[in-house]
Amino acid sequence: MEIYLNKDGNQQGPYSMEEIRQRLSKGIISRNDYAFHEGCVNWIQVADLKGIDMHPDHDLLAKQQKDVARKSFLEAAKKKEAAKKKNMFSAWVIIGGCLFGMWGCFSFCGHLADEATKPPGPSDYYSEACAMVKASLLTPSTAKFSESGEDAGARDLGQGIWEAHGWVDSQNAFGAMLRQDWHLIWRQNPQQTLYYSLNGKPVLGNLESALAKAQNR
Repeated sequence: MEIYLNKDGNQQGPYSMEEIRQRLSKGIISRNDYAFHEGCVNWIQVADLKGIDMHPDHDLLAKQQKDVARKSFLEAAKKKEAAKKKNMFSAWVIIGGCLFGMWGCFSFCGHLADEATKPPGPSDYYSEACAMVKASLLTPSTAKFSESGEDAGARDLGQGIWEAHGWVDSQNAFGAMLRQDWHLIWRQNPQQTLYYSLNGKPVLGNLESALAKAQNR
């Protein structure tokens, strides 16, 4: 389209639309100057030319901006989805940990309950006998007892009476560690020592009498 200009009463042109835009950008003409092209009835201001504010790169720029906005939106959506999956994974890990912890707690409590309701055995009575022997020693804090096994242990004699034997290391009055063999027979309920000896020498009670009580004689 050929466009003519009228600036200060002087007619110029013809110019293309792109040339008109260039002259505007350089300040050679103003938007208040007049223009005329085929199809016009009268002269019109340059500002009223159809397409004067359009630029060949405007559509491309608008498309680029739209693509950038779309890319940013998709990236934000991906990040949001990744964060959501991460949070869900963390939540399941926490839930799994809690369930595992609860299971462990229930198992441990169940074990404690079983232990609490479990009747005492020979090893328990041997530990009880060691405590009674320890209380009779000159220096109980230094006492070290033999482990329950072939050479030491406890057994049920019947009638609620238990027998235990073993050895103990403890300090004497001079601070020297001495080992002594001990033998103990006692009634469990009510607790009563029937016989107690150290190195085969009776300290309390009579062995035959204690055994006779166990045999209910």
